[in-house]
Amino acid sequence: DSKNRGLYKTTDGGKTWSRSVTAYNQELLAISFGDQSTAFAAGSGGLLLRSTTRGGTWNQISSPVGAVRFNGVFSSGATIATVVGDNGVIIRTTDGGASWSAQQSGTANRLTGVWFVEPDVGLVIGERGTMIRTENGGILWQSQKSGTANALRGIWFTVKDKGVVVGDYGTILRTGADNVSAVECPGASDGPGEFALAQNYPNPFNPATTLVFRISEAGSVSLKIYDLLGREVAVLVNEQRPIGTYSVRWDASRFPSGIYFCRLQAGNRMETKKMVLLR
Repeated sequence: DSKNRGLYKTTDGGKTWSRSVTAYNQELLAISFGDQSTAFAAGSGGLLLRSTTRGGTWNQISSPVGAVRFNGVFSSGATIATVVGDNGVIIRTTDGGASWSAQQSGTANRLTGVWFVEPDVGLVIGERGTMIRTENGGILWQSQKSGTANALRGIWFTVKDKGVVVGDYGTILRTGADNVSAVECPGASDGPGEFALAQNYPNPFNPATTLVFRISEAGSVSLKIYDLLGREVAVLVNEQRPIGTYSVRWDASRFPSGIYFCRLQAGNRMETKKMVLLR
């Protein structure tokens, strides 16, 4: 409802809310407080806002990239903020929004969230399982494997090495600043998605690796491991499964180094990924 668009503020733990921004027609999609007084907000149509009064009043900031849709923002202190949006857009300010620099994300996917665990160390997430990482404030962004092809929608860190990313079809990723350490993918799905087997991670691996797959129709599903000679060496899944996204861990401690193949089969659909066990 466009009549209710705006920013709302509470001072009693959420019992009551007052509307503090009413002058803009665009959707506001993200907000971040860098300290107790200073916040940045971002939304559709290139809308950027900044408050230095704990969200009581807001001033509009000119967008350096035009009317792009901004989906996520993270601010550090009173002057530093990073904003992400559609078409792989990332912009950053270090002077409270007076000037912005556009950064090269290396992707054209919609970016949906951003979090910095240190002033220069951050993660950005997006659609199609996009996850990129920087160690220098965004001068260089590098792709990081998320282990899923689902859109990622939200990110939150409690400390540097303990974070959670959530996304479509019940996707939940546990991640650190340096790597995705584990994955949880509940079996129930809110939508059919597509049949897919993601590349295992890590790869190469020793001794264990994680495989994430998605099935678009309920039925008999098998996930099997073969060696380079085509011999079946492990059966990870062989049962009836409902539509959904799943995560399976393969412990190859008892197998020799070499090339292996993981094959997912559901009905008449099949997909295979090459894996490298390197000791």
